[in-house]
Amino acid sequence: MVSSKILVVTIIITLTIITPYLYKFYIQEFTSIEKYGILFRFRKPYIEALGIKVNHDLSKLFLNKNLSKIYLFIVNESEWQNLTAIGYFDIVNKLTMFYNLNNYTLTLSPKIVEKYEDLTKYKIEENEVGIVFVDPRNSERTEIFVKNNLVFLKYKNKNDFDKVLIKFIISALKLI
Repeated sequence: MVSSKILVVTIIITLTIITPYLYKFYIQEFTSIEKYGILFRFRKPYIEALGIKVNHDLSKLFLNKNLSKIYLFIVNESEWQNLTAIGYFDIVNKLTMFYNLNNYTLTLSPKIVEKYEDLTKYKIEENEVGIVFVDPRNSERTEIFVKNNLVFLKYKNKNDFDKVLIKFIISALKLI
């Protein structure tokens, strides 16, 4: 009986010691070219550990309570080994950022777009969350706004969607 308790305590202590190293192993941290903070590049084993089937689920929301950020994983099924892009909403600093891991541009698959929407119907207040993503290769701008449970993306790239609306079904975005 005593030996089983010692074993449990030993396992807990061991996990406490090795967890930070596992965290560093599975997550590659890199700084964004923009000024909006740090993004996290997730290796495939860590993605699978979260229960995200990258060859099946096109997008997945994950709330990291320690970082106070909500992550949107956007997966290109033709290259399912890698994440196409990461978007996050920072609850603390109220910043929203989408970032492409491959070529520094914002890309979205049509499969995650729920419907087209005319953004002129929505009045974006100055104090609302909003950033402008600039493609460093050609300076094309993509305006991104968050309002309630909605993320608004307006492309100025003619090869992409002109106006796109994506719904986040997650209550944490109501903190805005």
